[in-house]
Amino acid sequence: MLLGGLFYVWRPSLPDIWASRLRPLYRASYNKYWVDEFYGVVVTHRTMDAARAVFAFDSKIVDGVVNGLAALSRLFSRIVGGIDKYFVDGLVNTIAAFIVRLMSPLLRAAQTGFTQNYALVMIVGLMLFVAAFFAGDIATMLRGIFAAIM
Repeated sequence: MLLGGLFYVWRPSLPDIWASRLRPLYRASYNKYWVDEFYGVVVTHRTMDAARAVFAFDSKIVDGVVNGLAALSRLFSRIVGGIDKYFVDGLVNTIAAFIVRLMSPLLRAAQTGFTQNYALVMIVGLMLFVAAFFAGDIATMLRGIFAAIM
């Protein structure tokens, strides 16, 4: 405190005298030993260079690959959608229209509205199912009958 009083209260010319005598040390102290400048050159500028490199890699390489894959996916989707819409759906609709035109008169004739007709169709269907289920046994039995006759 005495030094502060001496330099700035009782003899205010002393700081300028000592600053001129110790010019290199005064400049180093005044510039905080150039720590900020050193840190800026060594750390801050290198960090910014690395950030620019990462940004360039991301924007040109990574985004380019992602955008290219997205365009390829959209193209593939259009191709597959077109095949589905025009080929698959067209084929299904054509087959369905053919079956409707073929079966419509038969189904219209079978739908009489009489319960006994529906019961007859169910009985005939059941008999056909049983005959198909036991077709092998029926064929063996018939072969045995024909062998006995001949």
